[in-house]
Amino acid sequence: MTAEAAERDDKDNLIAEVAAFCKLHKMADSTFGRLSVNNPAFLDRLRDADYSPLTKTVKRLRTWMKNYTKNNLRTMEELE
Repeated sequence: MTAEAAERDDKDNLIAEVAAFCKLHKMADSTFGRLSVNNPAFLDRLRDADYSPLTKTVKRLRTWMKNYTKNNLRTMEELE
């Protein structure tokens, strides 16, 4: 597998994780983007074939999703 194919697989896995998270929490894509990275259009951008998120962004997203609870909303700034 080439590095490009591996990166595409990682991105597809991240998109699937975020989609499952949004479905579980009944959260709109724009709400997820706004709360997690302060960008309501983040998921649209993530789905764009020309965009690849930085490794640190992916780690921050996964940390935010892990720490999220409906009673304790956390923004990315609070995790830094």
